[in-house]
Amino acid sequence: MKNTSLYTIAAWVLAIIGLIIFGFSTDKDGAIGAYVTYALILLVIASLIALAFSVLNIFKNPELLKKVMMGVGVLVALLVVSYIFAGNEAVFSGSGEQLIESGSVSKWVGTGVVYSIILLFIGMGLFLWDMVKNAVK
Repeated sequence: MKNTSLYTIAAWVLAIIGLIIFGFSTDKDGAIGAYVTYALILLVIASLIALAFSVLNIFKNPELLKKVMMGVGVLVALLVVSYIFAGNEAVFSGSGEQLIESGSVSKWVGTGVVYSIILLFIGMGLFLWDMVKNAVK
């Protein structure tokens, strides 16, 4: 049997499970909650399968392991830079209410914001570089 047939069978099995969940739910709110739970379970299963195959592929190809470790090292270095530049001040809402106290939590929130901004600029720069490189060709 081809892989396409296996994927079709898997899709039908998942659809039938969804219909069974819908059939057992008694009210609209219960159906929504059951579907959200089902979606989360499918998300976790798909993530674990993708992670397992990625790890398996890395161990099959040692050269790939070197590239992965270099990429992880760059991301960790960017995280350290983000942590250094992040502030640890208290966070206030627009009405002046304190949302997060100053300290460790505020520092890590700031780190996440700075890290996201750095990755945004790197992504935009690579996107623009690719556009210019293809335009020159």
